[in-house]
Amino acid sequence: MPAPVQRTTLVNKTPASWPLGVSALICACAAGSERAATPGVTPQLASSTTATVGTNRPEPAPAPRTHFPGDSISTPRGSDGGQVLALDHYLYWLGGTTGWPDSRVRRFDTRTKTWAGMPPMRDGRMHFGATSLGSRLLVVGGMESDYRDSAEWYDIAHGLWTRAARLPEPLGGPAVAAVGESIYVFGGSRRVSPLVTESVQTAYLLRGSEFTRLPDLPNARSGSAPVVVGDKIYLLGGRVFRRDVDNPTGAAARDVTVFDTRLGKWSEAPRMLDGGQGCAVSSQGKLVFFEEHMERSPNVYDLARKGWIRGAKRDRDRFGDTVEGCAVIDKQIYVISDRVPAYGPKLPLVLTYDPKHDAWEVVYEATKRGDRDRLPEPTPEAPPPPAASKQEARCGAAFDHMQRVSQQELEALPLDQRPSASALANMKKSDAERRRKFIERCEQGSIDVACILKSNDTVAYIKCLAPKR
Repeated sequence: MPAPVQRTTLVNKTPASWPLGVSALICACAAGSERAATPGVTPQLASSTTATVGTNRPEPAPAPRTHFPGDSISTPRGSDGGQVLALDHYLYWLGGTTGWPDSRVRRFDTRTKTWAGMPPMRDGRMHFGATSLGSRLLVVGGMESDYRDSAEWYDIAHGLWTRAARLPEPLGGPAVAAVGESIYVFGGSRRVSPLVTESVQTAYLLRGSEFTRLPDLPNARSGSAPVVVGDKIYLLGGRVFRRDVDNPTGAAARDVTVFDTRLGKWSEAPRMLDGGQGCAVSSQGKLVFFEEHMERSPNVYDLARKGWIRGAKRDRDRFGDTVEGCAVIDKQIYVISDRVPAYGPKLPLVLTYDPKHDAWEVVYEATKRGDRDRLPEPTPEAPPPPAASKQEARCGAAFDHMQRVSQQELEALPLDQRPSASALANMKKSDAERRRKFIERCEQGSIDVACILKSNDTVAYIKCLAPKR
């Protein structure tokens, strides 16, 4: 008999003593009035057993596009932090980042060795989870200006993206896999403060429009590579982020944990020889894990002998710099990689790997002509922006006031407690986008501007961000 599952309700609340730095605060409040926070406590899962139900809200996707600025049809621009899925004889390359989270979807035809642009996702995402179910693709969580709890379905037959049920909590780097008609979401990472991330052990089952809590992972991990073998899901590697350790890239994990979907139980498998984040597939009785850096050898696990070996080391000059994703089509393992040229955006490569003969082959490589095709297109001169309304000006003033208050408190901290210069620089890069989202919510009337302008510390203005009643 399958083990009973526990259902949970997400209690969406706001910290009582928010860490300094207005950037993350704006992320929290810009998520929209429908998810506005209540001041007082930290976001957490309640211990009750009430079901958490999300709803599918079909909405028309953006008009289909087959060309994107800076892309040519024959040679798409490379990106990091995306996902690769396979359906029929196509590879679908979704999202990632080229400096900002990407919404593009690119399709590679393994028969004709050509690329095509597909309808973009509704939201830009990087470091998210993805899987396929029948003729549909699903993307879950990830990052934009902050971690996301949203998910989207892509109907290949109709070329439409629609909203899926929301995650019980925002997660970056969840491992997502499909077994039968069920979707499983394992681990990931969540934001503890503007500068601190921690990995989680949570596991969820999605059936229809309802998320149900499953037994926690044996250990917290983010960015694990999921592989389905029969009724079992293997989670390979990943990274571990801890709130008490200053390590922005996380510690590489070599663990391999197995979830039995029939019994609802976890077990351990032999650890990999090399750890980290990457992608993994199952083919010819073997699990193959490709770490994200191309110069490192794949780890190959024989399911019958239950042992790991290292595969052939990859030539970085020939096979590119990073692994973007991998998938199996007709027992053939495909890996999408990229190379950083002397100028311009990254150049994608498509490779195959044969674990039986431990051999690599390049099946697609961007040409020099493709390089020239992909130079950014000239953009027409933009018209002058319209004058700001009085309400927009007041909202902008409120945002600027919160920044000044946070900066003053930051400067009052001892030097050893201040964020690093690089962390502050990263926060500043996204201030414009966060300001836009804050003003957008403010103009909807869900923020008490007068209250914010009177506040003189972060605790005070956080209280002003609670939804009006």
